[in-house]
Amino acid sequence: MYLDGGLDAVRTVFAQFWRPLAETLTSAPKDAKTALQEWAQARAMPLPEYKVLSSEGPAHAPDFIIEVAVNGKTAQGRGANKRLAERLAAEALLKQLA
Repeated sequence: MYLDGGLDAVRTVFAQFWRPLAETLTSAPKDAKTALQEWAQARAMPLPEYKVLSSEGPAHAPDFIIEVAVNGKTAQGRGANKRLAERLAAEALLKQLA
């Protein structure tokens, strides 16, 4: 859009579509791991525990399966790195808890 219409075109579209949404945000969105940890702490539960269930594949393309557990509830996530797999596991557990 910038290349076709310049900065004024971008400002117009931003003001029309994005500014109202941006003004409604009161805080930055939290990642799933943080949200899960805060959920558990708010209920006086132990912190989430993450465990690597498997790590497969070649070094250039690993595949991790991580399990997260909180107070007897568990979920799994799969990703190309541990951080992604943990985040996906936390998202899955949050969906179960909602």
